[in-house]
Parts: sequence; structure tokens; C-alpha cells
Amino acid sequence: MKFFDILLGRTRIKKPNIDGLFSLSTAYLTLKDNSFDPKGIAGICFKPMESKTFVDAKNDILSLLDLSTSDLKYSIIKDDYGYEWFVLKNDDFEDLIVNIHMISEVLIDKGFEERLLSSVFAFNRFYLIYNYKSGKFYPFAPLNNERDNKLEFKIKSMLKEEIPIEEDITRWYPIKNMPL
Repeated sequence: MKFFDILLGRTRIKKPNIDGLFSLSTAYLTLKDNSFDPKGIAGICFKPMESKTFVDAKNDILSLLDLSTSDLKYSIIKDDYGYEWFVLKNDDFEDLIVNIHMISEVLIDKGFEERLLSSVFAFNRFYLIYNYKSGKFYPFAPLNNERDNKLEFKIKSMLKEEIPIEEDITRWYPIKNMPL
């Protein structure tokens, strides 16, 4: 922080550490070995804004996704809370990770890191959510209108040595009505 930032009470937002996303490329094998298969769908949630620079960033992302040589399918969906999602579908889980990382990187490089909320990877009984503010994952296992806390803690203990896991369970925010 610079002197005038301190004097004027301004704070700088720390850039998210998105490299934690790559740790998922080995952790998902542990999940598969325990019968938690990926569903082949992931999403990145962000707060849209009306600016030419932001629209240009989204267009850059769409152009890069179009260049993908894999069987990637994607869409942009607006949720009930006003957030937008890049929803990616691909049976190659590692390709999903790479593309989520790429989208994150473009938004951060263009100065929109504060617009990033989370990335979500769907598995057959739960979601792994990556919180950009903390740079950590946490499981979310919806069960009817409740949460399957037992399953969430099982996933946490299974992955705690492989990926950065949020230890503070009060930060395990449920994301309801995800377009995944």
C-alpha cells in the first residue's frame, strides 16, 4: 500500500491466487477413486458490469473459448441474483480446469478481479467451490433444501492434503440455484 492510499483510507484488493485451481487436476483422481465422478460441467460466477472494457474482456474470453480444440461447449447464463456465469461442458475434466483458469486470468489481467465470485466444479453428489477472495476450495453438498454436512466433511478430509481447503466452515457459503 502506498502512502497516499493509507492517508486517504484506500485499500488495494489483493489479486486472487488462481494457481490453486490447478491442484484440482490431481485431486479429482482421488475423488474418482472414491466413486465421486465429475459431471463434466463447471462454471465461473462473476458480477457483470456495463463498461466497454468489461464487454471487451468477455469477448476476448469467448474468442479464446472458440479456439479450443477440445469438445468444449459453453454458454453465458444470468442467475436469479444478477450474477453471470460462464458455464463450460466437457468430459475432459482437466480441460475444464484449464479453461476456468484461462477465464479467471483474462478477467484478472483486465483489472476485474473484484468481479470474480467463485468457480464451481460439479461432481455426482456435490460441488467443489473455489472462492477467489480466499484462494481456497470448499465442498457444497445440497440435499433437498438442506446441506449434507457429513458428505461435505468427508470430502474435506479426503482432499485436505491435495488442494487448498477453506478450514473455516463459516466461509462455506452455499450457492443455491446454480446453472450447473
